Amino acid sequence: MYNVIVLGATFAAAGLAAVYGDACMILEDRPQAGYEFINAIKFGTDYATQPQSEEAKKMQKLLEEKGAFAEGRVNLFPFGSLIYRQLTGKNVLLNVKTVSIRQVDAGFEVEVYGVSGYRTFKAKRIIDTTANRIKLSKKTLNLLMAELPPAGILPAEALEEAWGHPGQCVAKIPVAKDADYPQARQAVAAFLRQLPESCKMITFADCFDCQTEGAYPVERDGVVYLPSVGYANPVLAFDGGVLFGRGGEA
Repeated sequence: MYNVIVLGATFAAAGLAAVYGDACMILEDRPQAGYEFINAIKFGTDYATQPQSEEAKKMQKLLEEKGAFAEGRVNLFPFGSLIYRQLTGKNVLLNVKTVSIRQVDAGFEVEVYGVSGYRTFKAKRIIDTTANRIKLSKKTLNLLMAELPPAGILPAEALEEAWGHPGQCVAKIPVAKDADYPQARQAVAAFLRQLPESCKMITFADCFDCQTEGAYPVERDGVVYLPSVGYANPVLAFDGGVLFGRGGEA
Protein backbone atom coordinates (compact mmCIF):
# COMPACT_ATOMS: atom_id res chain seq x y z
CA MET A 1 0.00 0.00 0.00
CA TYR A 2 1.39 3.36 -1.10
CA ASN A 3 0.29 6.71 0.24
CA VAL A 4 0.03 8.03 -3.33
CA ILE A 5 -0.10 6.57 -6.83
CA VAL A 6 0.91 9.16 -9.43
CA LEU A 7 -0.31 8.64 -12.99
CA GLY A 8 2.19 9.84 -15.58
CA ALA A 9 5.99 10.10 -15.41
CA THR A 10 5.78 13.82 -16.07
CA PHE A 11 7.72 16.80 -14.77
CA ALA A 12 4.91 17.44 -12.28
CA ALA A 13 5.15 13.80 -11.18
CA ALA A 14 8.90 14.18 -10.65
CA GLY A 15 8.14 17.12 -8.37
CA LEU A 16 5.66 15.04 -6.41
CA ALA A 17 8.20 12.21 -6.10
CA ALA A 18 10.77 14.67 -4.75
CA VAL A 19 8.39 15.21 -1.79
CA TYR A 20 6.73 11.82 -1.32
CA GLY A 21 9.77 9.62 -1.99
CA ASP A 22 9.17 5.91 -1.34
CA ALA A 23 5.60 6.63 -0.24
CA CYS A 24 4.51 7.02 -3.88
CA MET A 25 4.49 4.92 -7.03
CA ILE A 26 4.58 6.51 -10.50
CA LEU A 27 2.85 4.61 -13.30
CA GLU A 28 3.41 5.57 -16.93
CA ASP A 29 2.02 3.95 -20.07
CA ARG A 30 4.73 5.41 -22.31
CA PRO A 31 8.36 4.20 -22.30
CA GLN A 32 9.68 7.73 -21.59
CA ALA A 33 9.54 10.25 -18.78
CA GLY A 34 8.98 13.94 -19.39
CA TYR A 35 7.41 13.23 -22.78
CA GLU A 36 4.71 15.92 -22.37
CA PHE A 37 7.37 18.55 -23.14
CA ILE A 38 10.35 16.70 -24.62
CA ASN A 39 8.64 14.24 -26.96
CA ALA A 40 5.91 16.76 -27.77
CA ILE A 41 8.56 19.26 -28.98
CA LYS A 42 6.97 21.71 -26.56
CA PHE A 43 9.72 24.20 -25.70
CA GLY A 44 7.62 26.01 -23.14
CA THR A 45 7.22 29.69 -22.31
CA ASP A 46 7.51 32.08 -19.38
CA TYR A 47 11.00 31.08 -18.29
CA ALA A 48 11.36 34.51 -16.69
CA THR A 49 8.98 33.37 -13.94
CA GLN A 50 11.10 32.03 -11.11
CA PRO A 51 10.12 28.76 -9.40
CA GLN A 52 9.25 28.87 -5.70
CA SER A 53 10.63 25.61 -4.35
CA GLU A 54 14.31 25.08 -3.64
CA GLU A 55 14.22 21.83 -5.61
CA ALA A 56 12.97 23.60 -8.74
CA LYS A 57 15.45 26.44 -8.29
CA LYS A 58 18.22 23.85 -8.20
CA MET A 59 16.84 22.23 -11.37
CA GLN A 60 16.79 25.58 -13.16
CA LYS A 61 20.39 26.28 -12.11
CA LEU A 62 21.52 22.88 -13.42
CA LEU A 63 19.73 23.52 -16.71
CA GLU A 64 21.51 26.85 -17.04
CA GLU A 65 24.85 25.13 -16.40
CA LYS A 66 24.02 22.50 -19.04
CA GLY A 67 23.29 25.19 -21.65
CA ALA A 68 19.54 24.72 -21.80
CA PHE A 69 19.08 28.47 -22.16
CA ALA A 70 21.31 30.21 -24.65
CA GLU A 71 20.88 33.33 -26.77
CA GLY A 72 17.20 33.54 -25.89
CA ARG A 73 16.48 29.99 -27.06
CA VAL A 74 15.65 26.79 -25.19
CA ASN A 75 17.37 23.44 -25.72
CA LEU A 76 15.13 20.58 -24.58
CA PHE A 77 17.81 17.87 -24.50
CA PRO A 78 19.20 18.74 -21.02
CA PHE A 79 15.67 18.48 -19.62
CA GLY A 80 15.64 14.76 -20.46
CA SER A 81 18.72 13.91 -18.42
CA LEU A 82 17.48 15.98 -15.47
CA ILE A 83 14.06 14.36 -15.18
CA TYR A 84 15.63 10.90 -15.24
CA ARG A 85 18.06 12.09 -12.59
CA GLN A 86 15.10 13.23 -10.49
CA LEU A 87 13.34 9.87 -10.89
CA THR A 88 16.40 7.67 -10.28
CA GLY A 89 15.85 5.58 -7.15
CA LYS A 90 12.13 6.38 -7.08
CA ASN A 91 9.28 3.89 -7.54
CA VAL A 92 8.61 4.31 -11.26
CA LEU A 93 7.16 1.87 -13.76
CA LEU A 94 7.33 2.88 -17.42
CA ASN A 95 5.55 1.23 -20.34
CA VAL A 96 2.64 -0.09 -18.27
CA LYS A 97 -0.93 0.43 -19.38
CA THR A 98 -3.48 1.45 -16.75
CA VAL A 99 -6.33 -1.03 -17.12
CA SER A 100 -8.65 0.07 -14.32
CA ILE A 101 -8.90 2.33 -11.30
CA ARG A 102 -11.26 1.23 -8.54
CA GLN A 103 -12.20 2.85 -5.27
CA VAL A 104 -11.95 0.53 -2.28
CA ASP A 105 -12.48 1.11 1.43
CA ALA A 106 -8.83 1.93 2.08
CA GLY A 107 -8.43 4.11 -1.02
CA PHE A 108 -7.81 2.90 -4.58
CA GLU A 109 -6.72 -0.15 -6.52
CA VAL A 110 -5.00 0.44 -9.85
CA GLU A 111 -4.57 -2.48 -12.24
CA VAL A 112 -1.87 -2.16 -14.90
CA TYR A 113 -0.59 -4.36 -17.70
CA GLY A 114 3.04 -4.53 -18.84
CA VAL A 115 5.86 -6.95 -19.60
CA SER A 116 5.30 -8.62 -16.20
CA GLY A 117 1.63 -9.19 -17.00
CA TYR A 118 -1.21 -7.82 -14.89
CA ARG A 119 -0.33 -6.17 -11.59
CA THR A 120 -2.41 -4.37 -8.99
CA PHE A 121 -1.21 -1.51 -6.80
CA LYS A 122 -3.05 0.01 -3.85
CA ALA A 123 -2.84 3.56 -2.57
CA LYS A 124 -4.69 5.92 -0.28
CA ARG A 125 -4.69 8.63 -2.94
CA ILE A 126 -4.31 9.08 -6.69
CA ILE A 127 -2.82 12.12 -8.42
CA ASP A 128 -3.18 12.18 -12.20
CA THR A 129 -0.53 14.35 -13.90
CA THR A 130 -1.38 13.28 -17.46
CA ALA A 131 -3.63 14.96 -20.01
CA ASN A 132 -5.67 11.78 -20.53
CA ARG A 133 -8.70 12.63 -18.40
CA ILE A 134 -8.91 16.41 -18.49
CA LYS A 135 -10.59 18.96 -20.70
CA LEU A 136 -8.37 20.42 -23.39
CA SER A 137 -8.62 23.85 -24.94
CA LYS A 138 -6.28 22.91 -27.78
CA LYS A 139 -4.24 20.01 -29.10
CA THR A 140 -1.49 20.11 -31.72
CA LEU A 141 1.09 17.78 -33.22
CA ASN A 142 4.34 19.70 -33.46
CA LEU A 143 7.00 19.58 -36.17
CA LEU A 144 10.54 20.90 -35.99
CA MET A 145 11.21 22.66 -39.29
CA ALA A 146 14.54 23.66 -40.81
CA GLU A 147 13.02 26.96 -41.92
CA LEU A 148 9.79 28.92 -41.71
CA PRO A 149 7.05 27.59 -44.00
CA PRO A 150 5.65 30.03 -46.58
CA ALA A 151 3.25 32.64 -45.23
CA GLY A 152 -0.40 31.71 -45.23
CA ILE A 153 -0.09 27.96 -44.73
CA LEU A 154 -0.24 28.28 -40.95
CA PRO A 155 -1.30 31.25 -38.83
CA ALA A 156 1.50 33.13 -37.10
CA GLU A 157 0.46 31.86 -33.66
CA ALA A 158 1.06 28.28 -34.85
CA LEU A 159 4.75 29.02 -35.51
CA GLU A 160 7.32 29.28 -32.74
CA GLU A 161 11.04 29.99 -32.81
CA ALA A 162 13.13 26.96 -31.88
CA TRP A 163 16.54 26.56 -30.31
CA GLY A 164 19.43 25.73 -32.60
CA HIS A 165 20.39 27.20 -35.94
CA PRO A 166 18.81 30.49 -37.06
CA GLY A 167 15.62 29.95 -39.00
CA GLN A 168 14.48 26.77 -37.30
CA CYS A 169 10.93 26.82 -36.03
CA VAL A 170 8.24 24.66 -34.51
CA ALA A 171 5.10 24.29 -36.61
CA LYS A 172 2.09 23.41 -34.47
CA ILE A 173 -0.43 21.49 -36.55
CA PRO A 174 -3.90 21.81 -34.97
CA VAL A 175 -5.93 18.62 -34.59
CA ALA A 176 -9.33 17.82 -33.10
CA LYS A 177 -9.34 17.42 -29.33
CA ASP A 178 -10.47 13.81 -29.67
CA ALA A 179 -8.10 12.96 -32.54
CA ASP A 180 -5.83 9.97 -32.10
CA TYR A 181 -2.23 9.84 -33.29
CA PRO A 182 -2.91 8.23 -36.72
CA GLN A 183 -5.52 10.91 -37.45
CA ALA A 184 -3.04 13.61 -36.43
CA ARG A 185 -0.43 12.13 -38.76
CA GLN A 186 -2.90 12.62 -41.60
CA ALA A 187 -3.19 16.31 -40.69
CA VAL A 188 0.63 16.55 -40.70
CA ALA A 189 0.79 14.87 -44.11
CA ALA A 190 -1.75 17.35 -45.49
CA PHE A 191 0.38 20.23 -44.15
CA LEU A 192 3.59 18.82 -45.64
CA ARG A 193 1.98 18.44 -49.07
CA GLN A 194 1.50 22.23 -49.15
CA LEU A 195 5.20 22.94 -48.60
CA PRO A 196 7.72 23.56 -51.38
CA GLU A 197 10.46 20.96 -51.65
CA SER A 198 12.99 23.43 -50.28
CA CYS A 199 11.11 23.63 -46.95
CA LYS A 200 12.38 20.68 -44.94
CA MET A 201 11.04 19.00 -41.82
CA ILE A 202 13.67 17.87 -39.31
CA THR A 203 11.44 15.73 -37.08
CA PHE A 204 7.98 15.61 -35.60
CA ALA A 205 6.60 14.84 -32.16
CA ASP A 206 5.52 11.38 -31.12
CA CYS A 207 2.90 12.73 -28.71
CA PHE A 208 0.55 15.69 -28.57
CA ASP A 209 1.17 19.20 -27.33
CA CYS A 210 -1.87 19.71 -25.10
CA GLN A 211 -3.27 22.87 -23.55
CA THR A 212 -5.64 22.62 -20.62
CA GLU A 213 -9.08 24.14 -20.25
CA GLY A 214 -9.96 25.41 -16.81
CA ALA A 215 -7.99 25.72 -13.58
CA TYR A 216 -6.07 22.91 -11.91
CA PRO A 217 -5.47 21.13 -9.58
CA VAL A 218 -8.99 19.84 -9.05
CA GLU A 219 -10.37 16.77 -7.32
CA ARG A 220 -13.08 14.59 -8.81
CA ASP A 221 -14.32 11.32 -7.33
CA GLY A 222 -11.34 11.25 -4.99
CA VAL A 223 -8.75 11.63 -7.77
CA VAL A 224 -6.63 14.79 -7.87
CA TYR A 225 -5.89 16.12 -11.37
CA LEU A 226 -2.62 18.02 -11.63
CA PRO A 227 -1.79 17.99 -15.37
CA SER A 228 1.84 18.75 -16.09
CA VAL A 229 0.86 20.36 -19.40
CA GLY A 230 -1.08 22.94 -17.42
CA TYR A 231 2.22 24.67 -16.62
CA ALA A 232 4.06 26.99 -18.97
CA ASN A 233 7.33 25.01 -18.95
CA PRO A 234 8.95 21.90 -17.43
CA VAL A 235 10.61 23.77 -14.55
CA LEU A 236 7.32 25.30 -13.42
CA ALA A 237 5.60 21.91 -13.81
CA PHE A 238 8.23 20.31 -11.56
CA ASP A 239 7.85 23.22 -9.14
CA GLY A 240 4.07 22.75 -9.15
CA GLY A 241 4.46 19.09 -8.19
CA VAL A 242 6.77 19.97 -5.30
CA LEU A 243 4.46 22.70 -4.05
CA PHE A 244 1.37 20.49 -4.26
CA GLY A 245 3.17 17.67 -2.47
CA ARG A 246 3.99 20.02 0.37
CA GLY A 247 0.44 21.30 0.57
CA GLY A 248 1.31 24.65 -0.95
CA GLU A 249 -0.13 26.46 -3.95
CA ALA A 250 0.57 24.43 -7.06
